[in-house]
Amino acid sequence: VYHKRRDFPVFLVKLIRNKELWVSEKAHLCGEDSYSLVLQDAENQSITANWRITGPRKDEALEYIYRP
Repeated sequence: VYHKRRDFPVFLVKLIRNKELWVSEKAHLCGEDSYSLVLQDAENQSITANWRITGPRKDEALEYIYRP
């Protein structure tokens, strides 16, 4: 998984299959904060992305749902 930063792709995490989920192989470090991702396919063809961010500056859980 990459994201675009200042017009350049930045690598975040490599995903590996874990049963019905795709999970980050290891966390992405941004300073002292750690970003982990879980992707899940839904029956309605949507994809749910759950980011878990922890560290001295952040303690967040973010959920994004992508629908066709």
